[in-house]
This record gives sequence, structure tokens and C-alpha cells, in this order.
Amino acid sequence: MNRDVELQKLVKVTVVTIDGNENQVTVPVVGDEQISVTDIYAKACDCLGLQKTSSKWFSLFCGGETIRRLKPDTFTHSSAKVSLRKWCFNGRIEANMIKDDPVACHLVYLEAKAAIEKGLLSVTNEQREKLEEYEDPAFKLEKDYILLAQTLEGYFSVLIQNCIITDQEPIESTLQNSYPGSVRVSMEGIILHTEKCSRTFKWTRLKKWTVHNKLSRVAFLHVSPSGEEQTVVVETHQCDYLLSAIIQIVKELQVVNPSESFFYSSMISTNEEGSTSYENVLYRGPCDGVDDEGR
Repeated sequence: MNRDVELQKLVKVTVVTIDGNENQVTVPVVGDEQISVTDIYAKACDCLGLQKTSSKWFSLFCGGETIRRLKPDTFTHSSAKVSLRKWCFNGRIEANMIKDDPVACHLVYLEAKAAIEKGLLSVTNEQREKLEEYEDPAFKLEKDYILLAQTLEGYFSVLIQNCIITDQEPIESTLQNSYPGSVRVSMEGIILHTEKCSRTFKWTRLKKWTVHNKLSRVAFLHVSPSGEEQTVVVETHQCDYLLSAIIQIVKELQVVNPSESFFYSSMISTNEEGSTSYENVLYRGPCDGVDDEGR
């Protein structure tokens, strides 16, 4: 008997949380062994029991040493190893989420604990004792653990390690100052750290960033209070992850101040050499006062 609709091929995908817990979801295969990121995401959130108001603050990722965020409405290969992680950098939003959704609270707690254990967040002896107290099996206080973790420097940020950071000199100069270091993307701005110094490029003074994926480079154009422009180039194999973090945090800052910034498609442009430039919607131009980029 002829069928009007051909049965779709289904595949099981394992979605891992930060504690290594595996959750299997079944999704249809589209085209050449491709599966919908939206399908995986929706089924994973449903499988875990995340509330819809919380699920939008989580995202899917793949990769080991090189992390890539799987964007909604895109496709990935059916054999991809996928993880679900928090994708929220706003303290008020997270506070409401852990208060109203026990599943979200547990997942956020697991990520905070992992970050501390891996040394990505620094704690004092006193803070460590308090955190251990909140982990008492007899009376575990995951929410209190998170609230304390939120006070740690760098909690609401993404850290990109093993970078090469270069201060780009004027064209007429051949001198280039390059140092190994790290980049931290936070609500405060882009924090560049090397053995030489630590600098913060505030969002309101960051004019644009240019991404060249083939060269694994992101160039930041910063404008000082006096109007002087400076370009810093970051070389990292985490270009895609870095860009995703920048875009997400800019979006969240726009939510905080919706009347102060508007984004237009014309603010993204593709250059002849294959790079893509993004004008910063939060840029406010030079201003009077002391330059606060150094620390």
C-alpha cells in the first residue's frame, strides 16, 4: 500500500549535564544525517523537567577543548556529543530562576560547584568553609550555595583561556607586542589579562569587534575617553564560543536598558578578507574622565 507520508528516521541523542548525567532524547533526522538543534533543546529541557521560563536561560553546546554553542534554528550532525549548560549572566534573572524552579536551581548549583572545583572561581578559606556547610548531605542548601557563589569575582562571565593577546600598533610601525593570556567576557566589559597587565574594555567604550574564524582571531576596537582608538587582537581556537558569549551578554545588557540601545542588521558587515565586523550597539563614544580600562 502506498503511503502519502514517508516515515521519518529517528535517532537517539545523548544530552549531558555538567555532572556527567546522561539524558537520552529521540529526534527526527533531517536530510544528510542532520538533526535540529531546536528539537534536541526542547526535548532535553522537557526530559530534565525545566520550566519554560527557565529553559530559555540554558543552551546546548558541543566540543571538548574547543567549545561551540549550538544556536537555535540550526542543525548539527546526528553523532554530535551535546551538553546542556546555563547561558545567563544576569543576577536578577538567575535569582528568580533558582527561587521558582527546583530543577534549574540544581543545574545552576552543579555548574557553580564545578567552576569552583576546577579553580575557575577563587574562594577564600572562610567562603570555602561556608560552601562546604551548604553541601552537608543531611541538610543540603543548593540555593544558598549559589547565592554565595554569585558574589565571587567572575561568576557571571565566560573565561577564554590559552589566548595570544596582541596590542596592534599603528600601520607605520612593525612592532607588535604579543603576550599569552586570557579573555573574560562579563557584564562589565571585555577583560584582557596577561602577565604584563589586566585591562577592562567597558562596553560603552568598545566601538566594534571583528571576527576572522579562519585565522582564529577577534580584534577589539576600543576608544579611550580622549578619543584615542586602540585595537587589540585576540588569537584563540575558541573564536565561536567567544563571539557567542559577547552577543549573549550584549543582549542581556540591552534587556536591562531597553530604551538606550537599538540594533540594526546594517551593524554587521562582511569584509573582503573573510572577516565579519560587529558594531557595538552599547558604544557611547569618548567621554570626559579618567580612563578606567587599566587595573
